[in-house]
Amino acid sequence: MEISLDEKVKRWVEKEGYPLEFSTAHKFKKRRFSVEQSYFAKDENGKAREVDVLATANVPIGRSFLRIKHVVECKWSKDKPWVLFKDEKRFATSALAAQLISSSAGQAIAWAAAGNEEFKELGMFKGEGFSFSGRQAFSKGNDLFYQAVQGVVSNCLNITRFYDEYEFAPEDHMLAVITLPLIVIEGGLHEATYAPESDELQLNSINHARLRWKGNERRQLNTVIDVVTSDYLDTFLDTREKELEVLVSCFGEALQQLIKCFQEKTEKYLVVREGARGISGRPNLLRKLSKLSTPNKKLQTDASDDAPFS
Repeated sequence: MEISLDEKVKRWVEKEGYPLEFSTAHKFKKRRFSVEQSYFAKDENGKAREVDVLATANVPIGRSFLRIKHVVECKWSKDKPWVLFKDEKRFATSALAAQLISSSAGQAIAWAAAGNEEFKELGMFKGEGFSFSGRQAFSKGNDLFYQAVQGVVSNCLNITRFYDEYEFAPEDHMLAVITLPLIVIEGGLHEATYAPESDELQLNSINHARLRWKGNERRQLNTVIDVVTSDYLDTFLDTREKELEVLVSCFGEALQQLIKCFQEKTEKYLVVREGARGISGRPNLLRKLSKLSTPNKKLQTDASDDAPFS
């Protein structure tokens, strides 16, 4: 039986991933995120790259704001499951929080708040259970896994860089933007782990993986990317909603402290939680604050640069 043109178009639309993008956007919208589809983020050379779904939680704080943005890639891969390779490497929770891809103000508040005890209870900052690489099964040549991972990290970097292009005085207002990269796939997702006793790879079907990625040439640090199957996305977002309440509370408090510090040219109001950051030195905005501060109002900190996440 010959397939009708309408049916061919329908199958093409599905395979291109458009229904997945609409479904993903809807699931964020019903949780009251501000959602944009086909958002374009420009790199430092002005080249635009499409973001499938951009879902933002916006928190105004005076004339400043805290924005936490899910930067989402949607990929149809029903015919070629994804395989992610997992190891036993562990990382400090505080380093995971401090190294989020953020604008300059976002980096400052994430660095300051990174050692918060509440973060240790969040799955998004759990220090173990990471995949380190992956592949699209049965693929030859261009690999959809690699394209998606590189693309979502680049988009996070482009979005945060855009906010730093604004000319703003920190004592007047700050644009604290933090990005959370997410890949949603319509298709199978598998996790491969090495079993030393049998010298074999064990393969398990999963619905969510946390990938640490260090393959983007524009970023020296690892980036943690959530990879979620489309049928698990609702469950994932239910958990993420609760996690965001903690992030907004902790990062919002740090932003309020930072605003007051710049207004009064002192570091004394900024509370820096103890913990390893895995970053050499303080973020640029905190260095700027240090130069503005009078000698008797300098920041005292127990934060450590040493961490196994770098």
